[in-house]
Amino acid sequence: MLPLQQVETKDDFEMVWPLLVHAMGAADGAHKVRWRESYLKHPAYQLWVLKDGGRARGVIGVRLADPAEITHIAVAPDDRSRGYGTLLFKGVRELKSGLARWYAETDDEAVGFYRRLGFTVEMLPPQYPGVNRYRCEWMDLS
Repeated sequence: MLPLQQVETKDDFEMVWPLLVHAMGAADGAHKVRWRESYLKHPAYQLWVLKDGGRARGVIGVRLADPAEITHIAVAPDDRSRGYGTLLFKGVRELKSGLARWYAETDDEAVGFYRRLGFTVEMLPPQYPGVNRYRCEWMDLS
């Protein structure tokens, strides 16, 4: 498995920001500052990057709690469907092996990804007209 590297500096965050934007519905300057502060200053939030061939292929953000939350996950558009998203989730799960329950909230575009990873999926009540949201949950049964 390709190693994940934790994003711990402002320069590292700037390097992965273009990837992270793909996981956000809105990604203006305020979002950037908010998430940079969360990932770099709050121990419960961590951001991990997956590099292959010297290039960032994907990024995963998590909030460590019970259950743990996947706050963001994104793979570079030209690298999708190559298993990088699966490697991101499995890699962070391995690094945080003490966390047996995970969840994410997502939309129509990504819900199939979570189903393929074995997450159970529940549709959430509508918040915005015409926008479906889902809560996806995963539990280690071993």
